[in-house]
Formats: sequence, C-alpha cells, structure tokens
Amino acid sequence: MAPPIRDRVLRLFDRRHGGWRGEREIHEAVTVDGPIALLRGDLLHHPYRNFLQLLDKKQKYARMMAEHEFSRGKRATLGKLILAPTWRFFRSYVVKRGFLDGWPGLIEAFVSANYVRQKTIMLWLLCNGQPL
Repeated sequence: MAPPIRDRVLRLFDRRHGGWRGEREIHEAVTVDGPIALLRGDLLHHPYRNFLQLLDKKQKYARMMAEHEFSRGKRATLGKLILAPTWRFFRSYVVKRGFLDGWPGLIEAFVSANYVRQKTIMLWLLCNGQPL
C-alpha cells in the first residue's frame, strides 16, 4: 500500500470563531477568525462506511456540481465527456500514484473518473432542458 498523502487541511476548529464558507455546498472551505495551529501525528479520514455509500455520495456531488456549473453558464461538450473522465482517471491512478495501492487504487481511479462522467452528463441534461 502506498504511503498516505499528506495534506494540511483545517479539520478542527471552534465553531464560535469559524465555520464553513463557500458559494456552493461542496468544496467549501473553513475560515477562522484568529490563529490556527498544527497538530502532530496523522488523522485518518474515512468519509464513507462502504462502497455503496461512496457511490451514492459521488452521485450526489456530481448532481450538485452540475447544477452549480449550469447556474454559472458552463456547458457540457462531447470533448468534456470524453477527455475530462480520462484525465481524472490518469490523474488519480498515475499522477497521484494510485497504482501503488493495487486494486483499491484502480477502483478509486475508476470511481473518480465516473464521477466526472456523471457530472458532465448531468450538466448536458440541464443545458438541454432535461430533468435530472
């Protein structure tokens, strides 16, 4: 298994002095009024209980992002439908070294690419007056 990706994400904060801010429901960021500090050690983040919950979450996010992009005037194209999922797979499996994780890395790369594919299809549906 590959070593965990180390990223510095603000995870713990006093809600009296900060909160989630953003113009959409996902990919928002925490802002805090005051100083922040780093904790020593690792934090394992398990955002879903099982594979089906992961797929449901990805589909929900794909819909929310398609609606957000549609509201900002973005359009779905055939190129996006073909190239964006392919790039997402490559980025997840090769650039981020998912191949070092074996089957889990391969599955994650496919799930990630499928999320982008679903988002693009949903955006196309919205652009063409179709219900989601």
